[in-house]
Amino acid sequence: MFQYHPYLIPVIFAAALSGFIALYSFRRRRMRGARAFSLLMLLVFIWEFFYMFEMSSTNFESMKLFLRLQYFAIPFIPVVLLYFILEYGGYYRFLNFKYIGLLLVVPLVSLILLLTDDFHHLFFNIEYMVAADYIIVRGFEAGPVYNLLWIYSGILFFLSAVISFHIHLSSQGIQRVQSGVLVGALSASLFVELLYQVGVSPYPYLDLTAIVFPISGLCIMIGLFKYNFFDIVPLPKQTIFSSLSEGIIVLDSKKRIIDINSIAQDMLGGGVEVDGSLLFEKDTFLNKYEDRMNSPACIAFLARVERDGGEKFYAVSVTPISLNDGDNVYRILVLRDITHEKKYERELEKSRSSLKIANEKISLLNSVTRHDILNNITVLSAYADLIGDQIPEEGKSRDYLDKMIKAIEQITQQIRFTADYQNMGVDDPIWQNMRRVVREAWESLGSVTSRIEFEVDLPENLEIYADFLLSKVFYNLFENSIRHGERVTKISVSFDTKPDGSGVVIVEDNGVGIPEDTKPRIFSKGFGKNTGLGLFLASEILSITKIGIFETGTEGKGARFEMVVHPNGWRVKEKKEG
Repeated sequence: MFQYHPYLIPVIFAAALSGFIALYSFRRRRMRGARAFSLLMLLVFIWEFFYMFEMSSTNFESMKLFLRLQYFAIPFIPVVLLYFILEYGGYYRFLNFKYIGLLLVVPLVSLILLLTDDFHHLFFNIEYMVAADYIIVRGFEAGPVYNLLWIYSGILFFLSAVISFHIHLSSQGIQRVQSGVLVGALSASLFVELLYQVGVSPYPYLDLTAIVFPISGLCIMIGLFKYNFFDIVPLPKQTIFSSLSEGIIVLDSKKRIIDINSIAQDMLGGGVEVDGSLLFEKDTFLNKYEDRMNSPACIAFLARVERDGGEKFYAVSVTPISLNDGDNVYRILVLRDITHEKKYERELEKSRSSLKIANEKISLLNSVTRHDILNNITVLSAYADLIGDQIPEEGKSRDYLDKMIKAIEQITQQIRFTADYQNMGVDDPIWQNMRRVVREAWESLGSVTSRIEFEVDLPENLEIYADFLLSKVFYNLFENSIRHGERVTKISVSFDTKPDGSGVVIVEDNGVGIPEDTKPRIFSKGFGKNTGLGLFLASEILSITKIGIFETGTEGKGARFEMVVHPNGWRVKEKKEG
């Protein structure tokens, strides 16, 4: 036999709402906390579902059956709720089988004693039926196990609310809104359950907790939809504090230790605790830096510590934090172990010194060798001139002599290339005025430039960060135009910018240009009609500071070289007034 009454409507609604929330949360189970919340709402659904049948039943045995089915969920709800709160707050050290297993002992024992209650009546002393307000409901007198379970559940509910409130106080922004929703939902459920248990509920025949709990779940659901409840979760300060790779020490205005993580304790040699004592009462390497700690500004220093037969290096930073009254100044010390970096720097310095000595020896040898070769080339050139005066202007002997002179010139250029290439990248790049660099390169070409119109359209104080051999780049570009452009009468240098902020230096002429099929190879070593080294050297010099060079001219109209400079690699320096 079943009965219908208005009290069933909110119970049916609560059951449907719980089931929907459980299903939706399970579909989001990959997010942190969603699995626990889904299980929580599933337990609430089981409770609501069988409570609905208990409320609609008029048979005492049916009421007892549906009640016991409810208790497959009710005792476990506080445990799962606490698990959800701990997971949401990031308190993972408590989420292990040991702690959760202990929490489940009381619910499991209570369920077993309820199922066997007919034999010992420890859960309910008496169960009976009562008719009131046109409905039949089950009444009971609570036994000791029931009271114990209610107290235990109340403690877990209260603990969940306290942890949620703590999360709320320590959160900011969207996380504060999230935790506020959580606190409000739990507080409402806890308050209604308290009213029901002490017997002051406005509807004594209806367990309002069964109605309010799904509504609380709905509030958390709204937090899920609107505030990304499972996407953005708070990370407790202590979790962050203990997970840092740096040592952290917090001092109050009297330089007492009020917080310290394990990394800092290890760095200070152990024995340093948050016990209300002054930092400088401890025997640590920081004692000799006490005077620096009084600075009102942020400071940083390097501390060298001898320990365990070796040495340690710590980078220490001190940040003062003044509270509202301005009198109490707290200090946060950050200690970072840089021993490995220091040892690496020393090894690197030794390697640099050895490499520098080796490079100096090689440079000296190369310089002497080049000097001797150029001396011999000078002698060869002199003999070639003498031979030229002794042989006819035409004939095979003159042809052989011309080829020999050309070979001597190529050898001379190659020897000079090795000198330039050796010096490339030796010194650090510098900021260079482009007008001055371009003019020097042009003037170094000598009288051959007299028949060429030269135009410079560069900002007056344009500077580029490049290797000090930058002038060689422009010298080679100008020399190539004059040598291979055939009919060049004008060479220009200009500057432009790209939308991304890159600067572009452009060198172009009005000669015959460069064939399309050879453009991909012109910057390769050995490619070209002469030595094949000029454009290769130019590309190598520019690559030191990541400057790209491209040929974008049109065959028959002239060559055009674009040098693309990174946005941070060029600047227009302001004039100094006065």
